[in-house]
Amino acid sequence: MYGQPPPLPIVYTSKDSRVEAIYSSLTARGNAIVVLKFHLKRAQDRMKNLADKHRTDRAFEFNSWVYVKLKPHREVTLGSHKYNKLSPKYYGPFQFLSKVGAVAYKLLLTAQAQIHHVFHISQLTQHKGALSTSVINIPALDDNGQIALMPVKILGRKLMKKDNKPVIYGLIQWKNGEEEDATRESLEDLELPMEKW
Repeated sequence: MYGQPPPLPIVYTSKDSRVEAIYSSLTARGNAIVVLKFHLKRAQDRMKNLADKHRTDRAFEFNSWVYVKLKPHREVTLGSHKYNKLSPKYYGPFQFLSKVGAVAYKLLLTAQAQIHHVFHISQLTQHKGALSTSVINIPALDDNGQIALMPVKILGRKLMKKDNKPVIYGLIQWKNGEEEDATRESLEDLELPMEKW
């Protein structure tokens, strides 16, 4: 924290001091350090055992297909919806190319994917069954690494009340989604030019 290594405690031996107060103080400090090390080790072992209970040994075969979970990126729109939990958690399937280290895998991503192609095994899940033609592609990202929310077209309009005032809502198709994934958003919040309404 201060740009230099912390000072190490001086190891005390009984021959270092002949003053009784110093001897008892240094002995008590040594005993306290031993007790602290014991409790820290016991806490670390307990946390490791609890974490190992939820850990599974997974491995993927070469050229198998997997889905990718992007934890930091959730596809949410500008409006507040109560059904965000129904948005897709996994993207893909993508083909597994090679293993990188003990727990990382390299995938064959699509050309428009703007993220790194190596993922930790905890972010992957095995594809089961026959491959379908519908693939959930990884969404495009903006300069800040967030999912780019660009409206493509307005599929419909509806006049609704918000705070007891009339507001025009549009059924918006997003750049990263299909028509089925369209969401209803306030056109004022989108800050679209009036002629596009």
